[in-house]
Amino acid sequence: MKRIEQAVLSAVNLIRLRRRQIPIEAGDLCSLTLDDLDFDSMDRLDLVMALEDYLDRLISGAGVAKVRTLTDLIQFLKRTEHE
Repeated sequence: MKRIEQAVLSAVNLIRLRRRQIPIEAGDLCSLTLDDLDFDSMDRLDLVMALEDYLDRLISGAGVAKVRTLTDLIQFLKRTEHE
C-alpha cells in the first residue's frame, strides 16, 4: 500500500477507534464515502489534522471540503503532494 493510501486508512481508523467503531480494511478505501462513515464537520477536521501529521505537510481545508469519497481524498492528496 502506498504512503498516501496508508495515511488515509490510518487517519480514518483513528477517528473510528475514538468512536469505538470497527476499523475499516484497506480494500474498503475505494468504496466508502465520508457520509458512509458518518463523518460530520468535526470528524472531517480531525481527518485533515491527522493526515497533516501522517504526511508531514499542510493540507488545504477548502480542497478537502469538496471531497466526498475516500478515493477522491486520495486523489486530492496525490495532486497536491508537491505544492
